[in-house]
Amino acid sequence: MTRLKYCHIQGKVRYPTYYSAARVLKAMTTKHHHNGGSCYFCQHCHAWHITHFTDVYEFPLYYGTKRLNKKQLKSIRLRERKREKREARPMKGEQLHDVNLSTMRIIPIQPNADLQKIALELSTSFGELKMFVGGTINCALFQMHEAMVMLQQCPEYRHAIKKQFKQARAEWDRYERELKHPNPNGLRFFCLQDMDPAYRKRYADAATDEQYFELWQGTGFEMYNRCKDHITALTYKFEKYLTRVGATNPKAYAAAMTADALLQLAVIVFELMAKDIQTSTPNTTPSFIELSQPLNPERIQKAFSRGLDMIALDSLPCLTEEETRNVELTTDDILHLWSDPLTYIDIQQVAIEDYSEDVFRTKGEAKKLIRLNSEKRAKIERELREQKKNEITNKIETK
Repeated sequence: MTRLKYCHIQGKVRYPTYYSAARVLKAMTTKHHHNGGSCYFCQHCHAWHITHFTDVYEFPLYYGTKRLNKKQLKSIRLRERKREKREARPMKGEQLHDVNLSTMRIIPIQPNADLQKIALELSTSFGELKMFVGGTINCALFQMHEAMVMLQQCPEYRHAIKKQFKQARAEWDRYERELKHPNPNGLRFFCLQDMDPAYRKRYADAATDEQYFELWQGTGFEMYNRCKDHITALTYKFEKYLTRVGATNPKAYAAAMTADALLQLAVIVFELMAKDIQTSTPNTTPSFIELSQPLNPERIQKAFSRGLDMIALDSLPCLTEEETRNVELTTDDILHLWSDPLTYIDIQQVAIEDYSEDVFRTKGEAKKLIRLNSEKRAKIERELREQKKNEITNKIETK
């Protein structure tokens, strides 16, 4: 049975994504033959909850709980339907040939056969890269969510600044869309059909690509929980600096500066991991780094940074040497945690346990994968101990 997690404030079950909460809500309404209920994002535990109230309406474009009247609710639902139609619209030059019944969205598929063959050869490398960058990118995006919710309460959040932050949100939607559906190269990163048969047999026949994507997002949710103390410390240091220089709304701007720092770190981790993995992959045209660019969150980071620059925080006095050193130490701690391979194995273990019933063929397949990850973790620990022992030995010999 899947181990449920609960919010420490509201006591409700925590769901890592909107889609996982909506799927459970749909099953509940079908079973009990009643309509009503909605999903909303909790600012306390940074997860999604289910409520029987229908006037609390949440979807990925809006975060934070607020009660809406019927006119506002109708307007928001209309905008959401328009957004879904835009996402379902095929890209230029592509043909429609399949409909994903699980999500009722048309999938434009006309993949490049040569690129699909190269992707199959590099499937193991893509799997490693997705595991490493999934935790960092989704962790940074969770913080970006929280920052944008807080920024909406600021009086400066209007006109051009509001438009720019909406552009950052649009870049995020485009980022997820290119990962879940074929990108311009015709490659699909989260398609179970394209997976190597040796790995595909682990997953249930009824498992959808959306559930596979949610499993990947779940690693970011667990990563956020693991480095939450460091993120809180970094936010506090930024807030202390903004309070010292007399900035308005220091809490909201500190959260935004923290989100920008995490997005920059996520880009750095992606580039380092991609270059490191490419050294052990065969030479292909295009290269592994070029094929893996849809996983790079640089576009989101640049759009969010432009919005932060428009608030004119650059006009404030610079950080002191002590403040700069404290910020660098905290970011180094986060980067060290994100660079530790043991961290990714641990968060992957938790995500597998949470999604064992929904995604995997049997509980035995999930336990088998957990056991393989445990063996991999023990092997990495032995290698790290030997490496540390050799370093100590070399230092003693040089002396």
